[in-house]
Amino acid sequence: MNTTRKTLLLLAGLLIGLPGCDECGPFKQQYIDVNEARLLATRARPGSSVVIVGSGETVAAAELQLQLLLRGPAYSAVPERAGGFAAVACEPADPQFTETVDSLRVSSLYDFDAAHPAGTSLNDFIQTSDGSGRPVSLTSLLATPQAAGWLNHKILTLAQAPAGAHPQQFRVRCHLTNGEVYQAETLVLNVTP
Repeated sequence: MNTTRKTLLLLAGLLIGLPGCDECGPFKQQYIDVNEARLLATRARPGSSVVIVGSGETVAAAELQLQLLLRGPAYSAVPERAGGFAAVACEPADPQFTETVDSLRVSSLYDFDAAHPAGTSLNDFIQTSDGSGRPVSLTSLLATPQAAGWLNHKILTLAQAPAGAHPQQFRVRCHLTNGEVYQAETLVLNVTP
């Protein structure tokens, strides 16, 4: 058999043998059980890429972004098929978080302004985006519990600048409906109005 014929037969076998994306592969739905929270501080300037803000670095309040990262092991309710391989035409579904966040509190370990001394909630002027990209206050977003997956990687911004150029170290306390509590902090940053 010549090489062209072998190639055509192989291609035909692959095209016919692959399942469509509505019947995607041997993948089992995976779930993530949150066991850790992290808080990342970044600088976002219009027209440039987002940069992680390091310890002691200065960032303008308007450019500061806090990103909540929820982490945990992924598991599947049904074990994966053992041995061999299977050719599939699509990607496995993204893992889903099993928990729901019923409260999220952002504070600073330093005085933010006269009305917000160290440790008090800054939620009243922390903003994020709703599902359609419009800005929404963290307080109104969390009026009802939110799926942990929807809050994972959420960008939090300041709608109000601090009273002056001072060090800030932000802390997020995340409470889940199952009673678990996770806390994360940024490095110490110099935030300017």
